[in-house]
Amino acid sequence: MSSERPRNSGPSDRKTPKPKRLRRPKPAAPPRRPEETIDSAWRLSVVVPLVPEIVTFVDKTVRSLSKENWPVRWTVPGVQYLPLHQLGDVAPESADLVRMALHETIDQNQPFELRTADLGASPNIRRPKILWLGLYGPNHRLETIHEQVKQQLTELEIAVEEREFNPVITLGRVHSAPPSRLRDLPAAVRQRFDLASETGEVSNKKPVALPVTELLLIRTHFGAGEAAARYEVLDHYPLLPAEPAK
Repeated sequence: MSSERPRNSGPSDRKTPKPKRLRRPKPAAPPRRPEETIDSAWRLSVVVPLVPEIVTFVDKTVRSLSKENWPVRWTVPGVQYLPLHQLGDVAPESADLVRMALHETIDQNQPFELRTADLGASPNIRRPKILWLGLYGPNHRLETIHEQVKQQLTELEIAVEEREFNPVITLGRVHSAPPSRLRDLPAAVRQRFDLASETGEVSNKKPVALPVTELLLIRTHFGAGEAAARYEVLDHYPLLPAEPAK
C-alpha cells in the first residue's frame, strides 16, 4: 500500500476561466414604412431637375471620392434633382392645393444658368458633416425662388424646413465612426479637395452648366423593405423668359 499522500490541488493547478467576450448588440433595423394606401400622406419635394451632364459629372466625382477611406455615406448614383424644399408628409387633399398654388409663385421668375464650382463641406471644412459640389452663378435668384415658395407654403399651412438654404449638390454625409477616424477627417478632406481643384478634376475653371429653366413638384414612393425609392413628377413649373419690350 502506497504511503504517498494525495497532492492537494493549489491555485496554480486550476484553470482560470476565460472571460466571456461581450458581443455588441446589433443595431436596430429601421422601422418599416407602412404600405401606401389611397389615404396615405404624400412625401413631397420641390426640386430643380439636373441635366444629364450634371448627373454624369456628380456620379464621376462621387466614384472618385469614394475611393478614400472616409466614414462617409455617399450619394447613390443617378440623382437627378437638386432639392429646393422638402415638405415631408402632406395630406392628399393639401397636395393638390400645393400643386396648383405653386404655378403663380414660380411663373414670375425668369430662367438662368448656374455652373459647377469647387468642392466644400458644411458646416465648414474643420467640422465636415456634409460634403458637396458647389454651384457658381446667380445663386441669389435660386434663393429668391426658395423664399417665394416658402412663403406660399406657409400661407397654405404646409410645414417647411427652417434650416438655411445652401444651393449646392450633396455628395455624401459623414456617419458615426471611431474618434481617431473622425479626428483625421478634416485634414484629409481639405487635402483631397485642394488636389481636385489644382488638377482640374473639380474646379470652377472647367465648369459644367446647369440651366435652371423649370422646377418640379415630385412625390416620393418608398419601396417595401430595401427597395429603392421611386419618384413621381406631379407637375412642372417653367421659368418664363421676359416678354420683349414693345
